[in-house]
Amino acid sequence: MTANAPLLRSSGARTSLPLREDAGCEDTLDTAFALGWDHARHGVTPSLETLCAHLRLQQGFRAGRSCFGRRTQPAGVHVRAWLELRLHALRRRITFETVQLTPHFLARIDVACCPVTREPLGEPLGPEGGRRLVRLRGDAGFAAGHVVVTGARAAQARGELGLTALLQRQRTCETEAKVLDGLDAAQWARWSTLCSLVEPMPHARAAGLPLCVLPPNRLRLFNPVQALQTLLSRALLHRTPNRRLAALRERLPAQSLPAFDAWLTSYQARVAALLPQQPDEAPYRALEDAWQAREVLARWRRFATRLDADRCERIVLECGEGRVRWLPDAAATDGWALEQGGVRAAVTARPGRSGGQRRQLGLFDRAA
Repeated sequence: MTANAPLLRSSGARTSLPLREDAGCEDTLDTAFALGWDHARHGVTPSLETLCAHLRLQQGFRAGRSCFGRRTQPAGVHVRAWLELRLHALRRRITFETVQLTPHFLARIDVACCPVTREPLGEPLGPEGGRRLVRLRGDAGFAAGHVVVTGARAAQARGELGLTALLQRQRTCETEAKVLDGLDAAQWARWSTLCSLVEPMPHARAAGLPLCVLPPNRLRLFNPVQALQTLLSRALLHRTPNRRLAALRERLPAQSLPAFDAWLTSYQARVAALLPQQPDEAPYRALEDAWQAREVLARWRRFATRLDADRCERIVLECGEGRVRWLPDAAATDGWALEQGGVRAAVTARPGRSGGQRRQLGLFDRAA
């Protein structure tokens, strides 16, 4: 059968590919072929336009169909989203890491409400629907650790804006009391917070940022002070918050305790005032909105600048209680394709590993 032959499968068709789930896919370093193979493995047929536009995808689909026949695996909502997102990345020449960014991973990070606009998301996850998978780092491809699920309105408003541009929009909305691209100052602040979590920055700068949105599941935090900020905020949702806060307080240096107590008093009071305004199923919104208070943020800065990144790292490690994984830089950014700016070459090489020694923090749900 020639490369341009119709997509027909003979009952006597054979393939030299071994009957392994990963056979002929990642080992070939050919993204399009692997994508066609996975479509066949799950019994999902790409559109004719897609098959004609990508010859290697067509070849992978034909080879996979010859191999699997009717012995396909189920194609649930997140499997179909995974395939659609990979097609989207292929068309835009963006890398897509498939070892960790799997259908199961998409299911773990999927959310019912947009973290930026807080609107309910009803449509299935996909590249063009109302529920989008968004990269927080524009210089990285689609990979686990820096992707989140948002609504279409939030994703379209942000576009490709980086952290600096997002902070500028936030300031403009705050000073001029206006709405830019359909988002107000609080919503731009949540975008800024999300992007800041995966951007390495000096400790002093990270310590001065409010936590306007709690980190979504499976996000990797590159600034230890923001990881400490997250643990302290989430402690108020624990069934025994005082016990958890006391354990964190015991690990603080003595000179920082007055500043910590002052911040905690103002933060708890602000959260208590906001809780009645939030739906019962979303108490975390009060934790996020409390950071918008000037007094809370000022007292946090006074406390956080009395620590350094290494001390924050140690506290989070000791008090994480199984909710924190520590990764070296090479593992934290593995598959992000930072060296090539997240752009896919004609044949995808194995993702490189960046240098550096500082470990990164990844918070995750215990039940995940």
